[in-house]
Amino acid sequence: MNITFLIGNGFDLNLGMKTQYTDFIEYYIQNDDFDFESEFDFFFGDTPIKKFKRDLDKNKMLWSAAELAFGEYTNEFKCNENELKNFLSCHEDFCEKLGEYLDKEQNKVNNLMDDKIIQNNFIDCIRNFYNGFRLGQQEQIKNYIEKIGGGFVYNFVSFNYTTTLDKLYDISKKKEDALGNRVYGNVKYKNKIGEIMHVHGYTDRDMVLGVNDDSQLKNLELFDGYYPEYKAQLIKKETNEMNEQQIDSKVHNLLLISDIIYIYGMSIGETDAIWWQRICEILKKSTSKRIIIHCYDAPTEKLLRTQYRVYEREMKKTFLNYSKMSDEDKQAILPRIHIDSSNIFLKLHNIFNEPIENIIMSQ
Repeated sequence: MNITFLIGNGFDLNLGMKTQYTDFIEYYIQNDDFDFESEFDFFFGDTPIKKFKRDLDKNKMLWSAAELAFGEYTNEFKCNENELKNFLSCHEDFCEKLGEYLDKEQNKVNNLMDDKIIQNNFIDCIRNFYNGFRLGQQEQIKNYIEKIGGGFVYNFVSFNYTTTLDKLYDISKKKEDALGNRVYGNVKYKNKIGEIMHVHGYTDRDMVLGVNDDSQLKNLELFDGYYPEYKAQLIKKETNEMNEQQIDSKVHNLLLISDIIYIYGMSIGETDAIWWQRICEILKKSTSKRIIIHCYDAPTEKLLRTQYRVYEREMKKTFLNYSKMSDEDKQAILPRIHIDSSNIFLKLHNIFNEPIENIIMSQ
């Protein structure tokens, strides 16, 4: 039985890393190659990147969603080759500096890695992924799991550029005996750690930072008549094709064989619409597969659950609206989408957000 986790930036944030675009933009615009106070730079030494940083500083709210913002920013350039290259140089500089910044952030966390702690906690987190649900949904998931044969195989698709998840994965892979066995049909199967894939590359290679499709590039004419690689730098699927690692098809194939897909630490945003569409199609074709969406910003459950249940419905609707299915098909899929407001990686949060010596002593 394949259980695949799609992991987004919320995973790194959960470990205490400052990896939001808002954190990086402050670092980026204050980089030492730019000086807001220099009138000489403003009037005589202006470059596309210096102007770009000023524009970021003026509109930080827009750039908190940097991928969509790049699509909007195409409107700031005239339709000629020099302007196109200026735009691409801003995008490339942003990506390079982002990689450098994220390396510094993940190095802080890497220093806290401890094999025993991870063995006891990361494996525990993924093994008990549905424990945060109330009894009704727990039973639905359990009943579904009991119908699927074989041992549990835990796979990971990272949408992050960092390798914090990879390090936890590597440690757990070496200790996967801790996952135990599963008996199904009087046969004992060994549970194991499966695959890990980076759909958007890494901090130092194959980085993918852009929009979902042409419609999110506000000035599409900027790219007309020039090499297709220029536009491919901004369209995620095309960037992956240009990177020639076949990662897009590999991840899609993994999702096709997954029995449960758990989305953690990701906003169900439009720049990753291609993946939400694909998952909806997978759910449509298989009448049993299930998806769990972690929502960190779900309302707190109060005396009455009305507000929380309405939120669940809205999140499911948002997800399904990325598909092109009929209302009838959407209704058929709806019961197999679960919204999880609990934090399955809470133990990791506690580990990386308190002094490491205290945790070691508690083992």
